[in-house]
Amino acid sequence: MSKEQSVANTATDMPEEEQIRQAELLAEALELNAQDLALIRSHRKTLTGDMDGLRERFNRFFNSHENFRNYIKNPKQQARLIEYLGEHFTGMLNADLGPERRKRVLDVGENHFRLRIPQSWVGIGYTVIIEHLESRLATMRLPAGERRRLRSALIRLVCWDRDLQLMVYD
Repeated sequence: MSKEQSVANTATDMPEEEQIRQAELLAEALELNAQDLALIRSHRKTLTGDMDGLRERFNRFFNSHENFRNYIKNPKQQARLIEYLGEHFTGMLNADLGPERRKRVLDVGENHFRLRIPQSWVGIGYTVIIEHLESRLATMRLPAGERRRLRSALIRLVCWDRDLQLMVYD
């Protein structure tokens, strides 16, 4: 099978109705609902308040793993990637599962697939996001119940984003 044939069989080649159905099934399976998304949006400003910290986490992560360092050797490309990951993070915290976000996430997955970035690396990148979100949650003064609901909603949103992106690999 040629590279062009393998790329032609990814989730972004699915009819839009099927993409919508898969994204909705994923949200349903994760029990990610409108109340969760509203809760995330209500705390978005605080959650996105330390973008330098997130970029530093990604930078440390990439530089601490030889496989990643060897994959993207050009410092300007690495800096752009880290900036892009920050943009993806803030987009995710808009907590919108609509068509624009769905397309964006699938396009990101398509790019990773085309660049032959292993699925495991994509998944590992999301651990950096979760660790950053945990650090942001620790700074927030919230009642225990609201903190638990927000943490749960954030984890499910991160899983939705990750799993939708990895759908491209199927």
